[in-house]
Amino acid sequence: AVGYTHTMPTKGDGGDANQGSAFVSGALIDNKLLGSVVVEGYQRDRWKSEQSNNPDADALEKREVVNVLSSLKWLVADNQDIDFDLGYNQNDMHSTTNNVPRAPTAQNYQ
Repeated sequence: AVGYTHTMPTKGDGGDANQGSAFVSGALIDNKLLGSVVVEGYQRDRWKSEQSNNPDADALEKREVVNVLSSLKWLVADNQDIDFDLGYNQNDMHSTTNNVPRAPTAQNYQ
């Protein structure tokens, strides 16, 4: 099975995201060894919002994620099996943050 999704905010600047996944499973050796693998990826651009106190700060960070999950099942006997599972995760986030509002600017009233 394979899946893909693309999303984007309707307001603000940036924030487009892509997400994909793939899954495969089956017998590697009939009646002896079964296996499965899931791979997921996610990528999102930085998103800036007009509602932020500081327009230079990111409302959402840039993010890149990779997940891999794999499993082997060894069918030792009719009443016994051994499972081997392995997972990998990489989650990178990059952001410009600043929670301090900008100083008010002087207004010139005439």
